[in-house]
Amino acid sequence: MKTRIGSTLALVLALLMPMSSSFAGPTDFSVCSDLSGVEYGLCRAAIAIGCDVDPTANGCPQIAEQYERITGSIPPFFGASISPTSGPAGLNFVITDPQSRITSSDQVWFYSLGMEPTSGYPAIFHSYLIPSGETSESLSGCVPADIPPGEYLVSVLASDAALKVGAFNFTVTTAEMVECGYPPGPGR
Repeated sequence: MKTRIGSTLALVLALLMPMSSSFAGPTDFSVCSDLSGVEYGLCRAAIAIGCDVDPTANGCPQIAEQYERITGSIPPFFGASISPTSGPAGLNFVITDPQSRITSSDQVWFYSLGMEPTSGYPAIFHSYLIPSGETSESLSGCVPADIPPGEYLVSVLASDAALKVGAFNFTVTTAEMVECGYPPGPGR
C-alpha cells in the first residue's frame, strides 16, 4: 500500500507541477535508470519538473523529503552545488556536479532572478582544467569583475546556451573586486 501511495503521489506531482524552464535542454532521466518502484517514480517526477537543475523549484523540496523518508538516502537527482555562496567580484568559486555534466566548452553565467542566463554576466571559467571532449564533476572560476552587488542565480550553460547545471543562489557582497586567483593547470 505504501508503495502504491508513493507512486501515485509521484505521478500526481509530475502532472501538476510546471515543467522545467524554457531554456532547458531535453529531459534526461538516466540518473533514475537504476531505481525501481516508488524511488523510480519520485526520481522521474523530480527530473520532469526540473529538480536536477534547480533543487529549490516549486515541489522539489517536497519530493526530496518524500524520497529520503522512503529510501533513507539522498535523492540522486540533487547534489550539484556552488561554493562559496557569497562574496565580492573576482572571488574564486567552485561548482560541483556529481552527474559529471560539465565540459570545457560550457559557460558560467551570473544573472538576475526572472531573467534569461545569457542576459547576465559571464564568469571567468578555468576551462583549461577540463580536457577537451571529457566531462567533469567540477569547475572553478571567478565571479565576474563588472557585476554589481546583489542577489544572483548562477548556471552552467552548454555552448548552445542550453541549461546544464545550476540556478544556484549567489550574493555579490561588494563591487570592490578581489584579484581572481587561477588554480594550477597546464602551462601555469
